[in-house]
Amino acid sequence: MHLPVFLKLIDDKKRLRGELWFDVWILGFTYDGSRRVDYTSSIENIRTKAVAGENLATGKIDQKFSHSINASASGPNPKMTKPTVTSGSETIAQWKAKPFWQLKYTSPDTGKLDLANTQIVAGMVSLEMRASSPTAVPWSDPVMAYPWRQALGEAGHLGIPELEPFLEGYLEGWIPDGWITLTPDGHH
Repeated sequence: MHLPVFLKLIDDKKRLRGELWFDVWILGFTYDGSRRVDYTSSIENIRTKAVAGENLATGKIDQKFSHSINASASGPNPKMTKPTVTSGSETIAQWKAKPFWQLKYTSPDTGKLDLANTQIVAGMVSLEMRASSPTAVPWSDPVMAYPWRQALGEAGHLGIPELEPFLEGYLEGWIPDGWITLTPDGHH
């Protein structure tokens, strides 16, 4: 997921204190058969424009990840294990120096795969973001959640008819092992 963010930082008297631009990137990586998804979150291309007297380099950008499970869309007894660290709060200068961090989510292998034990976990990882400066009222977006079907929209421009069933199958675990090639014309 890529999300460009533009903020006008306003103080409690509604005065402009500065402007902040940045790009949020969330990249997820799955590992065949391991029931694990690693996420890399980055805040890049940070640009600021301060009003006189404001030092936006000391402003902060916070990220807090959480997860939920849709039990009705999951198999029996669905579980997810969250990372040890799920939040980060850094100054703009610190984000510029190290723009990314990583998180790992897993779900347990509950035995033999069959109709009674589908091992499907319909999980969603959500991101809450916050930005603040020493004199501005904090900005917050509490629901930056992107289920895989919404992520499909980010790649829909590729014109690959099989992309949606491929993502569904891969993430739900019913795509078989082996090489798979998806092409815009639908031929494999």
